[in-house]
Amino acid sequence: MTRRLTVLFATAATLVTLAAAPAAAGTGPPGSAGCSGVSCWAQLGVRLSGPGYQPGSAPNTGFALTAVPPPPCWYTPFQSAQGMLDFLNAELASPGAAQDGVPQLLAGIEHQIRALAKANAAGEWYTLTEPTPPAAGSLSCIQQTAGPADLRYYRWIPAGQAAPQPDVPAQDLAEYAYSQMTLPGPRVTADPVGTTYVSLPTYLRAANVTPVFITARLGNEQVTVTATPDGLAIGAPAATAYGNGRAGDCQPRGSTASTAVVNRAGPGDRPDCGLVFQSPSDTPVTVTAAESWTAGWAEGAAGGGPAGQPLPPPTPTAAAPPVTLQVNEIQSVDGGTGRNAG
Repeated sequence: MTRRLTVLFATAATLVTLAAAPAAAGTGPPGSAGCSGVSCWAQLGVRLSGPGYQPGSAPNTGFALTAVPPPPCWYTPFQSAQGMLDFLNAELASPGAAQDGVPQLLAGIEHQIRALAKANAAGEWYTLTEPTPPAAGSLSCIQQTAGPADLRYYRWIPAGQAAPQPDVPAQDLAEYAYSQMTLPGPRVTADPVGTTYVSLPTYLRAANVTPVFITARLGNEQVTVTATPDGLAIGAPAATAYGNGRAGDCQPRGSTASTAVVNRAGPGDRPDCGLVFQSPSDTPVTVTAAESWTAGWAEGAAGGGPAGQPLPPPTPTAAAPPVTLQVNEIQSVDGGTGRNAG
């Protein structure tokens, strides 16, 4: 699905807004690339896909786009068919035109300019431009884009066709995809389910915690952002939390205890990932559980290689749905302890 991308490219005198959507020539701002004073814009049709892209859902990585350096050159709308003919005639009539080199740029497309103006063709002429002051590589960018004899310094784009698009660095494209990513909350379950007891371990496990990716494609460029579960943070009122992961948290999937271990657990035992309550509850208590993630990106499609370029850690995702537990005192009728006590 194609999404609207807004990226700000900023220098001291240039602000380029890339607003991604299918851009058509001749529509004017913000429907195409263009400049007005010291501000420039362009539209980019970025296609997002993958399980991390959920149309209609609010992105939740907590990552926001920031200003980045502008591309070294790009095409900007310049003239209509008739306007380009007027520009050509003015240049040919100008006494100093030979010194500015514009007639030489126009010579190779003069026939096309006159033919389009005569037909009153719908569309727009585009011209190459650069940021102010020029970026590193602006000259070589313009030379390579304009091609042999500078025949592509000016480009005619018929109405309805996609406008020329600036190149976007892969990292900027990855950061845009990351800002649009939606990560799932873990599905946390408790053992025992529904009711637990003071001083007995309650084990917590998490599902729905596999790596998630989102792929962004712009023209021939493609990048994939991958978020990987990194740990489960747990807690509850009047309870001590125990973890089997790093920094006191649990592993991403929570407890790895077997059914036999859980069934043998008694007062004083600690869960590998879970809670031990110190007092009973009058009403069910809500267990807080949130999955932390790491994120990175790589060029290419999902599975094309490791996401070796790191991104800031996303916002942890809360358990969905939340887990509630009624906490009771242990009441033994036979002097025993453990989960068979009731």
